[in-house]
Amino acid sequence: MKSKRKKVAGYIMALILLVNVAMSIPIVAANTSNVQLINRHNVVIVLDASYSMNYSDKLELRYEAINQFVNLLTEKGNYLGGIVFSNHIMDKEDLKKIQSQGDKDQVVELLKSKKSTKVDSNQGYTNIGEALLEATNMLVNAENKDLSSEIVFLSDGETDLPKDTPEELEKSLENKADAIQVARDKNIKIYSICLNSNGKANLKEMEQISKATNGTFKEVSKPDDLKEVFSLFYNVIYDTTTCGRGLSIPQSGQAQLEFEIPGIGVEEVNILIDGNIKTVSLVKPNGKEAKTQSVNGSSRDFNFIKVTDLMAGKWKLVVTGDPGIKAEVNLVFNTDLGIDIQTNNTTITTDEALDVTAKLFDGEIPEISDSSQLNGYETELQVMDVSGNLVDTIPMNLDNNQFKASYQPSEGTYFIKAHTIYDLKQLDMDEKNNLEKESEVLGPINVTKAEEPKKPVNTAPVAVEDLVEKTVYIWPFKENEISFDLSSLFTDAENDSLTYAVDSSFMEDTDYIVENNIVTLKHFSLTKGDFNVKATDTGGLSSNVKVKIVTHNVGVMACIGLGIIAIIVLIVLGIITWKRAIAPFRVDESGIKVQTYKNGIYSGTPHKPMRGTCKLARFRIDNIGIDNRKSYFQATGKNYVILKTNIPVFCNGKASKKLQIKSGIKYTIKVKENDINLMTIEYKSLMDKVMKRKRPKPVKKPKAPKKR
Repeated sequence: MKSKRKKVAGYIMALILLVNVAMSIPIVAANTSNVQLINRHNVVIVLDASYSMNYSDKLELRYEAINQFVNLLTEKGNYLGGIVFSNHIMDKEDLKKIQSQGDKDQVVELLKSKKSTKVDSNQGYTNIGEALLEATNMLVNAENKDLSSEIVFLSDGETDLPKDTPEELEKSLENKADAIQVARDKNIKIYSICLNSNGKANLKEMEQISKATNGTFKEVSKPDDLKEVFSLFYNVIYDTTTCGRGLSIPQSGQAQLEFEIPGIGVEEVNILIDGNIKTVSLVKPNGKEAKTQSVNGSSRDFNFIKVTDLMAGKWKLVVTGDPGIKAEVNLVFNTDLGIDIQTNNTTITTDEALDVTAKLFDGEIPEISDSSQLNGYETELQVMDVSGNLVDTIPMNLDNNQFKASYQPSEGTYFIKAHTIYDLKQLDMDEKNNLEKESEVLGPINVTKAEEPKKPVNTAPVAVEDLVEKTVYIWPFKENEISFDLSSLFTDAENDSLTYAVDSSFMEDTDYIVENNIVTLKHFSLTKGDFNVKATDTGGLSSNVKVKIVTHNVGVMACIGLGIIAIIVLIVLGIITWKRAIAPFRVDESGIKVQTYKNGIYSGTPHKPMRGTCKLARFRIDNIGIDNRKSYFQATGKNYVILKTNIPVFCNGKASKKLQIKSGIKYTIKVKENDINLMTIEYKSLMDKVMKRKRPKPVKKPKAPKKR
């Protein structure tokens, strides 16, 4: 049982990590109409129900992990949906607003309800593309489009469909490419977790899906450390703070741990206790016992408590159990802290000060009226150069319910942000457990020398085109590649030297490389994709352009087309050869008369061929420069034959390798126009009489009447 709990914990933490990355998006400047959107998201859980999952996760720990993950969400306000798939989508729960524990349970029950029990043409395989495309469509059509959107995707491997349906595999890969493109266009992050407990999963496909959408990929092979995975994942994705420690019940049968809640910034506290304990209670800072909500999934060995009625100050967690019992306690703080940064000017000289203010707020308190609510928060101003490197850090002082700092930078271009931190001092631990938040980045801030006139206002690079489209035809047995020059995509009014950043749905080093600002795409792991190219000038201003790549795999079409063409050519050649072979010469009894005149001597013997072809060598003539074995007459069945020679010959002043020899006419042929050596050809065709009979009789004109 203990091993099972540890695996559940591992899966829970991996799931939490995935969503926390999504939630780590910087909060923008305070806006009272949007404060309730802090730490609220549209999330679709996509679960693989292929047959192989029965071996990757024999104990079905994924369902307990999903249940735990969903319960960690805030009590109200998030939007949640679910998809279960194998060959095709088996069932789905459309994205809905979470308003109760029942709403959460409904999604979990859907994900648990469908399982593949066999592998056949109808179920048991893995159609990743179809499931992800449906999930992205759900999020594109979300009710609240102001929220950021994420997909949490759980599987144990790669796209796998029946080998006897290649068109189904092709469609799945096409859907996957479409899903990735939609996710990139709509800023939907896909967080993939591979349940690889058997160590046999192929990780590359899931890793690419997450990397292409700026999500995170995580392989879970040894899910036995709840604390580490919680700390690594949940704090990153859901913008929460997590801390934990082990405890041992003393002889008194009761253990106490203290933790602290700040005046603003924490919306809920989730308490997870892994261990065989008897009771759990909470004492508020005012000494009264707090009401706690035991969440679905709690048991004797695993307690999950959600606390929503919070009070600033020190709290006590009281745990009772048999002496010597050990347990692991984790606190997960769902935060709703925001920070707004403002400055007096973005263009100053070196003798002027840069004044910066930072205001903290949360979902319930858009404006702080009592500075005591900010007790414990320490805020600093971080100054960065155009490359994002930290240049300076300046403490900010609390003044009139907001943090302020004055900074006098040297000449240059800078960006600034505010960073606030609260030491939670949780669980009597020595190490720090901090609640942290960063503002949006503000800039560029241009600083010039005081004695110099202010420089002209810098302008950002301009994209030559907003969208560049390129098509690649993938041919078999051929290296297929495409390249483009990043410097050709932008212009800059100040002729600044630009630096480029490339983000692509294709995989760097595997699919493409960037050398000397040239992007070369040599491998195509997706049927379609794009490159988001960002150009930044020396003043820190930037612009973007998208290069869209569409591939057409002409391998199969080409092979089929070439095969059809080859068959047609063979048929045509066969017909021609057959016709030539059966066509009669139709010469009279005297045959074809061929004679050569060489060195004053005539030679040659008439020959009467029947059908097909007849080589000149059959006429026993001298060699006047023509290869008599390679030159021949071709029958036509008409009143002429064709002479084909291996080299051009002259006849009637024209040179040709193909001559039409008509019946009743004597032809003189020379290799050179002025040569004294020559060859003569003549014959009579039996078709002459037939042609005469077919000639229409002339119509006699009626005689004009005589004049009287």
